[in-house]
Amino acid sequence: MIRPCLLVTLLCLFPAALVQAAPVGRIAAVVNDEVVTVYQLERAVAERLATPEQELTAGPALRREVLDSLIDERLIGQRAAELGLAVSDEELETAILDVQKQNKITRAQLEEALRQQGLPFAEYRTTLRQQILRYKLLGRELPALSEVTSREVRDYYQSHGDDYRLPPLLHLSRISFPVPTQATEEERAAIRTAAESARGRITAGSDFLVVLAELSSAGQAEGGDFGTVAEPEINPAFADAVKSLQSGEISPVVEVGGALHLLRLEERTPGHIVPLEEVKGKIEATLSEAKKAEVMKTWLADLRAKAHIDIRP
Repeated sequence: MIRPCLLVTLLCLFPAALVQAAPVGRIAAVVNDEVVTVYQLERAVAERLATPEQELTAGPALRREVLDSLIDERLIGQRAAELGLAVSDEELETAILDVQKQNKITRAQLEEALRQQGLPFAEYRTTLRQQILRYKLLGRELPALSEVTSREVRDYYQSHGDDYRLPPLLHLSRISFPVPTQATEEERAAIRTAAESARGRITAGSDFLVVLAELSSAGQAEGGDFGTVAEPEINPAFADAVKSLQSGEISPVVEVGGALHLLRLEERTPGHIVPLEEVKGKIEATLSEAKKAEVMKTWLADLRAKAHIDIRP
């Protein structure tokens, strides 16, 4: 038995903070008959700050956001218990095996990866069980409310027409005459004359590729297939030079990027709107996610309204 005088001496030797209630025992919030401890809150805040995909700043706003999330977790767990929902060990093991399969790793490798992230495997199992339970609950509570109708899909398609309008495509070939930065006026004029001469030969009937090969061999020009590009993405000077061309026709000489260019239009594919049937699935997914988020927000608000929630200072 510790003598009273010795106990007083020991207390005096330690900082006051160590003899106060530890954070693990302090309460941040009471949710019906469950508590969220300060320790749990601080740990969750630290985990959120450590998320590499987000740039967050510690402060009261983040702390309250995380606390609200923890409160929602308690409410979801309580609702699942009320409905008698649970996750069996078999379901949990199946989920873990699926994670291993998707990532092509063994159980030992999974445990090691979790260890490097500072997460014990037992804790990972608990978190995964909670996630599965959440999916079960939401699948039961929300599916009918988040269904997307054909009318909603059609309205979204019509109001987002620009998202499904494909621009015209241009397939071009080119002959490019480099113009050295230090070229004199006479040298620049000679290069332009060569470009105009090449254009004259081609418009008179000479084969585009033959002319290109001759100029390339002489070291005067280079070029070839320019590829297929969307009209809005091409250099404005190029787009303007070929806008009135028919397939097989050649443009005037165009000066862009330190060179003189001749462009031949190989093919022009008109722009068009993607048919609804081709994007229906994506639209449904987009609308479904948006509705689920809104329905989830309303559903949680209803759970909160019916619950006893006491947030401690």
